[in-house]
Amino acid sequence: MEAKRLTRHLERAYLAACRTSNQVSTSANVIAAWYTRQRSYRELCQSKRTAFWCDTVENDRESPRRLWRSVNQLLDRGRPSASSAISVDDFSRYLSDKVNAVRSNTSRAPDPHFSGVRQGASLTSFSPYYTCVIIARRLSCYQSR
Repeated sequence: MEAKRLTRHLERAYLAACRTSNQVSTSANVIAAWYTRQRSYRELCQSKRTAFWCDTVENDRESPRRLWRSVNQLLDRGRPSASSAISVDDFSRYLSDKVNAVRSNTSRAPDPHFSGVRQGASLTSFSPYYTCVIIARRLSCYQSR
């Protein structure tokens, strides 16, 4: 129960940091707080994931069948192939035919034309754009709908 409460707290703090970074300029404190909260949230998710699988393996230790089922689920094995209706050779032939069709359809197309850079135009510097600002702006778009 404590982990669930901590997760909710971190999610709220994460959203608050994003909202704050949208209203205030990208100050170093806001950015640092956002990264700290993001790191804490990621570490919490990782620890919960690890605890879940450790508990699952420990609980299934008495039954080899359940233990192997859990291991296969953990490693994402045992799923059927995407489709048994088509073979690898058929799929390869389909892709080759598709590529050849595109090549033949574009073989008589004119060469591409690229325009030069305007006189006096230059790119002299880049300015950083922080992840939390992008997320905050995306969130504000969804909240205004």
